[in-house]
Amino acid sequence: MKSFWERVKDTLKQKASSLGEKVNEYSQYSVLSVEKYNLTKQAERLMTDLGGKAYTLFSEKRIDNLKDDEEALNYMLKIRGIENEIKQVEERIKTLKSESRRETS
Repeated sequence: MKSFWERVKDTLKQKASSLGEKVNEYSQYSVLSVEKYNLTKQAERLMTDLGGKAYTLFSEKRIDNLKDDEEALNYMLKIRGIENEIKQVEERIKTLKSESRRETS
């Protein structure tokens, strides 16, 4: 039979291991949240630039050329790509949360 101190030592090891796993999980979640935030800000900057480009075309009475403007098209494609990256990050966050719930059940 284990002594009192051996049982305490075993319990502390188990708790430390569990705590380490939670810290790792929260740090992964934090990294993903920061990544999502940065992508969102990047998309917002591109949308602002695209809006400026659209306004320039509008003020020059060439707004109908927006769909043919290479610069505007590049903005739109970059924005779409970033939106896809954000969706991927959101899926990774969702998976992380789902795994966390399964482990605690």
